[in-house]
Amino acid sequence: MELVNRIGEAAEAVDHHPDVTLSYGTVDVTLSSHDVGAVTIRDVHLARAISEQAEALGIAPVR
Repeated sequence: MELVNRIGEAAEAVDHHPDVTLSYGTVDVTLSSHDVGAVTIRDVHLARAISEQAEALGIAPVR
């Protein structure tokens, strides 16, 4: 849950909100700028911030 809270804080800080799905043992994050129907630099920056938060918590991405 700590990661989800940090994702929320990061999103609020830049007023850009991802879709977050919390399942048993996983958190899926989807980023897209709905107003342009594509991934933008705002999405890339938020993805980096989320990745940094996950790393700080010792959480590795699943690809």
